Amino acid sequence: LNIDGILNTGSGPLVVNAQTLTLNGTVTYGTGAITGGATSNLSIGGTGNFGTLTLTSGAQTLNNFTVNRTSSGNVTLGHSLAVSGVTTISNGTLSIGSNTLTINGTLSGMSASGTFSSNGSSSLIVNGSGALGSSLFFDPSGSGTTNRFASFTYNRSAQTITLGNALQITGTVTPTAGTLATGGNLTLISNASGTGRIATGSGTYITGNVVAQRFIPAVSRSWRFLSSPISNGTLEDWRGEIYLTGPGTGNTIGALNSNGFDATQNNKYSVYTYTESTPGVADIGWTGVTNGSASLTTAPLTVGRGYRVFIRGDRSDLNRLRDLETSQNAVTLNLTGTVNTGDISMPVSNSGVTTNDGWCLVGNPYPSQYDWNAFWDLGNSGGVSGTNYTNINPTVYVYSPAANGYISYNASSGIGSLSGGIVAQGQAFFIQTAGAAPVMTFKESFKTATAPVTLFKTDEKPDEMKITLHKDALNFDDFMLKFIAGSVKEYDRGDILKMNGAVNISSYSSDKIYLTGDTRPLNDTDLDTVFLSISAQTGDLSFNVSYLPANNRYYYLLDSYLDTMVLLSSSFSYPFNLDKENAATFGDERFRIVISKKLLEEGGSTGIKNAHPGQSHVKVWPNPGKGLINITADDKAKVHAVSFFTISGKQVLVNKPDDHSSGSISLDVSGIAPGIYLMQLDYADSGKEMVKIVIE
Repeated sequence: LNIDGILNTGSGPLVVNAQTLTLNGTVTYGTGAITGGATSNLSIGGTGNFGTLTLTSGAQTLNNFTVNRTSSGNVTLGHSLAVSGVTTISNGTLSIGSNTLTINGTLSGMSASGTFSSNGSSSLIVNGSGALGSSLFFDPSGSGTTNRFASFTYNRSAQTITLGNALQITGTVTPTAGTLATGGNLTLISNASGTGRIATGSGTYITGNVVAQRFIPAVSRSWRFLSSPISNGTLEDWRGEIYLTGPGTGNTIGALNSNGFDATQNNKYSVYTYTESTPGVADIGWTGVTNGSASLTTAPLTVGRGYRVFIRGDRSDLNRLRDLETSQNAVTLNLTGTVNTGDISMPVSNSGVTTNDGWCLVGNPYPSQYDWNAFWDLGNSGGVSGTNYTNINPTVYVYSPAANGYISYNASSGIGSLSGGIVAQGQAFFIQTAGAAPVMTFKESFKTATAPVTLFKTDEKPDEMKITLHKDALNFDDFMLKFIAGSVKEYDRGDILKMNGAVNISSYSSDKIYLTGDTRPLNDTDLDTVFLSISAQTGDLSFNVSYLPANNRYYYLLDSYLDTMVLLSSSFSYPFNLDKENAATFGDERFRIVISKKLLEEGGSTGIKNAHPGQSHVKVWPNPGKGLINITADDKAKVHAVSFFTISGKQVLVNKPDDHSSGSISLDVSGIAPGIYLMQLDYADSGKEMVKIVIE
């Protein structure tokens, strides 16, 4: 049946059956619709806009489907549609809308004159077998919308699907079978709503260049840890969107210096890698990146390596190079090249210089989120080796510009603020190798569609405690405590080592190792204590409790400086002041968490006198005292200095004893005015203890 004018469906339906319905005019829908089927053929010809095509619910399949609508004609799908025979788009556009078009047969006639169009939420699936028959073309008229699809799936065994022009993906490209020949036309979009990705594939499932974007939100002028999901990116790719600075002669703002970097007054590095073999802790070993020539196009981004990049914002304002513009606007980075696929051997090493060595800054090599937890768990039987790695510790550390510090996740114990251990696309991260000759091979099978979630969740975890130390909106740090049977109070594989940022909270284990994530057994004693360490710049801070373990215990925060103890609860906040000139207001001595099987009296901390792990219990007598006082400590021979502070933090006495032969240290305090003081013992090994004392 051919209809050149108007089809009015009335109360319908119009059942096509195994026939061909040709519509060269338009359709006016009543209460009925067109009923298609697996043997039905539908052809839309004519000229100008057709309007919406609506098939009866449950009968939204066709055998052959043709769009040949001249004069920029547009046909809009009112629902998802599957075509089992030939799909022909020779003239005009087929607007898929917020639906899915599935091509199970062949494709014919597509060109710049016959295209698929999207509203930004469309999905396209190419299934079936044999040659597809035509390249895929997308409507370029509204670039960023009409050619921007939510997802694209191809499942065409042993066949090549070719992109004829630009296609943008905001969601997932799923390569089930076949090969996608991009022709340089595929862009994985990244914006505030999310980042396009390519799911797990096998073999050579994609050829040609891809543009992989990485959206950087307007948080602050700060460092980001980045990696490349494509194999032949360069520094020049990043310099296309942001200022990259580095050493070289010439410092004219707005020009390039002799090494091809954006010139500044001091030409300091804005891109670093990390050298594991440099002895020391993780904040030592940064190496500036340059290629020593006037062009950064020859400075490659190594697959699997992490980069620390200073983000000032986009290139729209030279004042960002003069440091006159201190804010950072949002910017989207573009890397163009062939996608990293298959097994990726990650650049890990262990120089074995010190026990705190083996830190490696690696980067997610795939254009997809990566599941560190699943990767590390596979084949692991409790050690540091698994199916795809050898001598790799279970913790991943990601730098967060929002917190100005690190967030982390331990795959062995499941503790950490990087929820689920999901590493974002384009994200670099620290890991620590655990022994000689480490190996780590990333596998595509651990790509995941799970997006990195919000760091501060409101749901309670029944077996964890989480405290956030806040200074302001851009400076905060997390501490997690988790009780696991079989764990120990010393540092073990289930703990997360502390990596310092601008604001820091950690516990320290009985072997005096600082921890962001502390796993330990739940003691059956009436009282247990977790000792905290804090540091930040002078100012007002607060502890904020996100959730508490549901284990029939009471949790208290003890503040030794203010001599107070308060019961903790979910959503609890404790404001306080830190003074860098007053050692009693920060460090290892001020705060601790007291865990009790029964309710304790809040207020003062009298009766909570647990000795610090790894340190001696100090005795001072007489207390109160005057004239000479005596100090006894198990480590008295290591006492380097004894200092007295007023409660307000003013130092009033410092003594460096050199005679410990009597078994006690005697100090003359007759020159100190009567009052309450904090006495600090500094040990030669950098440890400290603090005791309250009254001078009469």
